[in-house]
Amino acid sequence: MPGGVRALPSGQSGGEMWILWRLGRKKLLFCGDSIYGQTDPGGLGGYQPKGWMQTDGIRLFMPGKHSVGEMRDRYQSLVDINPTEVFNGHNPRPIANAGEAIAAVLETGKLEMSKGGSTYLWHRWKKDGGA
Repeated sequence: MPGGVRALPSGQSGGEMWILWRLGRKKLLFCGDSIYGQTDPGGLGGYQPKGWMQTDGIRLFMPGKHSVGEMRDRYQSLVDINPTEVFNGHNPRPIANAGEAIAAVLETGKLEMSKGGSTYLWHRWKKDGGA
C-alpha cells in the first residue's frame, strides 16, 4: 500500500482487517467497529451524542462468545504498535492516546456478552482523560 499505509490482520476470521497509516510521528489506526469509544471528555466535537455513539469509555469487540484471554490475544498486537489515534465507526472523532486506552481495556476491562451473541471488553475512561 502507498505512503506508510499497511493492512494488519485483526485476528478475526472473515477477512476483517485493520489499516495502520504512519504519518510522520503519528500512527493512525482505522478499525471500523472492532474498537469504539472516546477518551476525550466532550470529544464529540460539538456533535450531539446519538444512540450509536460511545461516549463513556472504550469497547473492544469480537463477534461470538469469547473469554478475556481471547480478547487479549486479539488486541495485544495493537498495544505493541501503540497507535496514537484510532478512527472508529461509533464516534465522529478519533480515540486519542489510543495505545494507552487499548492497554487499559486489556488490563482492567469488564467482559460483556450481548444478547446477539457478541463479546465486548469495556473500560470506562475517567473524565480527567486517564484510565
